[in-house]
Amino acid sequence: SWSKTGEWGTYSLGGALHNVLYGDLHPGYLNNVDGYVTSPTINLGGASGANMDFVIHCDTEYTTSSLYDFTALEFSSDGSLFNLVDAWDEAKLDNDTNPDNISPLGYPYIPFLNNGLTSTFKFRYWWHTDSINYPDVQYDGCYVDNLNIVKFSNSPGDVYGNKEGTSMATPHVSGVVGLVWAY
Repeated sequence: SWSKTGEWGTYSLGGALHNVLYGDLHPGYLNNVDGYVTSPTINLGGASGANMDFVIHCDTEYTTSSLYDFTALEFSSDGSLFNLVDAWDEAKLDNDTNPDNISPLGYPYIPFLNNGLTSTFKFRYWWHTDSINYPDVQYDGCYVDNLNIVKFSNSPGDVYGNKEGTSMATPHVSGVVGLVWAY
């Protein structure tokens, strides 16, 4: 099962939208936070490859010089020692360098390294904030949605399936749109 430390939780975006995985559920996120949400063990042993994709959105302190408040992704091939894969904040996701605009969504595609294809693979998201947030600004933090992991194999007997995610409607809708567009 999933485990967490810190302020991680699910949050409803309301209306017809769905729940997302949020790094900090406090309105105007807290200072000095290091929280993790860790996946259950995923058996990638014997795979010829694997990848992960998801949606990320960040509304954080805006700086292009360094990461101060961010969500990061870490992988572990042994289930206990984690290594940084990448990290995101609002400035990294922003496509126009204007801190006053709403941050766009990011769509990371992460191929797994062969040394991570083990039977004890885990990943985790890390939410980090520093000690300084502007007191008159309430940032929303970062959320993750539509998490998908795909395992590739050359074995004829392998069975494929989707992994957990907070919403799996998008791939289905995209597939239908692709089919309709093809006609």
